[in-house]
Amino acid sequence: MAADSQSTTLTKNKAAEILRTLPAGHVIHTMVTEHVKILGFLRKLDELKGTLQLHKSADEGISVIEDIGRLAQNLIDAEPHHAREEKVLFPRLVGRGTSGPPHAMLQEHVLLRKLKQRLFDLASYEAKSTTFQARRKAIIEVIDRLVPNLALHISKEDNVLYPMALEVIDDPLIWDQMKLQCDDIGYCSFTTD
Repeated sequence: MAADSQSTTLTKNKAAEILRTLPAGHVIHTMVTEHVKILGFLRKLDELKGTLQLHKSADEGISVIEDIGRLAQNLIDAEPHHAREEKVLFPRLVGRGTSGPPHAMLQEHVLLRKLKQRLFDLASYEAKSTTFQARRKAIIEVIDRLVPNLALHISKEDNVLYPMALEVIDDPLIWDQMKLQCDDIGYCSFTTD
């Protein structure tokens, strides 16, 4: 994730601005709050990857793999976040003539879902019949793809998509309607907003 520190810094700056200017409970405020949590999961995944690389046997590394599995589950638990974007935010943007960024984010969601599920499967059960070294290698490869891709995705949403949405959708009543739709979809297990 160090290679992506510039986009992470931009995300923090825009995210901080959004969190400071929008009230808690606003659709975008909630999404940014969830991003902050997800970025924390990604930092922890990167740390655990480094720890896992040091372990040479299952006896040494199994607890790290279990921790990775729990973080993968947290990332999978972000599905309501994606669903709210895909079913509420993106259609509103497309309806106002802004289709490029929502379409790009939707395509990234497809890849990110696959990577999150693959990591969960490797850490949880799928690869238990393989050698520790093969399982460790596969987990590290998925983390190496997932962490930078998801961090960059969050940066694009925080720095481009969400500010665009706030500009394009300028009617507070529409945001109120969107909030009700979001409430119907539900929230992540880690949502605090």
